[in-house]
Amino acid sequence: MSNSALGNDEVHIYFAESESADDRAWQTDGDRLLDADERERWQRFVFAADRGQFLLSHVMLRRVLSRYADVPPQAWRFCKNEFGRPEITGPAAAAGLSFNLSHTRGLVACAVTLGREVGIDVEDLQRGSPVTDLAARYFSSLELAELVGLPQERQQERFFELWTLKEAYLKARGVGLSLGLHRFSMHFSPGQAPTISFAPGLVDDPAAWQFAQFRPAPRHLLAVAVRRLPGVRFRVAIEPFQSD
Repeated sequence: MSNSALGNDEVHIYFAESESADDRAWQTDGDRLLDADERERWQRFVFAADRGQFLLSHVMLRRVLSRYADVPPQAWRFCKNEFGRPEITGPAAAAGLSFNLSHTRGLVACAVTLGREVGIDVEDLQRGSPVTDLAARYFSSLELAELVGLPQERQQERFFELWTLKEAYLKARGVGLSLGLHRFSMHFSPGQAPTISFAPGLVDDPAAWQFAQFRPAPRHLLAVAVRRLPGVRFRVAIEPFQSD
């Protein structure tokens, strides 16, 4: 996967443990590769862990994108849409590439595709949360009923399975939480990839979306959502990021 090949029916995912951002090589890359706005945001973080996550995710993104286009890592330019999702604005050699970033305590990840809407989310499974309270507030009635019907020892993991999938979908749509987490439901079937359904009034096609979940590290869960081509099953590949 660590080359320039990216098919029209592929999603490539890279991840890294954010503790590695303490390495001096990453600090040097941050000074050399990030643009002025990114460097300012990087230095603005109060806590070292937050600085490390930002540094690693943004340097990793630039190096990953340069594997798929003849563009030096420092030459990438980005903007944010009205809901805050980063998007590529240049150079022209990057035409067609789409990406999404995510980070949580201890892990950062990015997904890359060609010209498709893609979203990725990672979560720390050890993060304590009142899962049924949050689910009642944000999830659909179908998801809540499925969650509370599970044995208590399974509820936290299922909460994060749902949360990462729903976040990945929202990030792929590029609209953030404004769409409403309760207006769509994720479904699980043994041996099958997760699927999605929509409440009346939310215009989208469930068959247009493909989802996958991974455990890149014992305590971390990762989900990706991609709007696929009609009748095409995307190949999703994942690997640890290795700096060039």
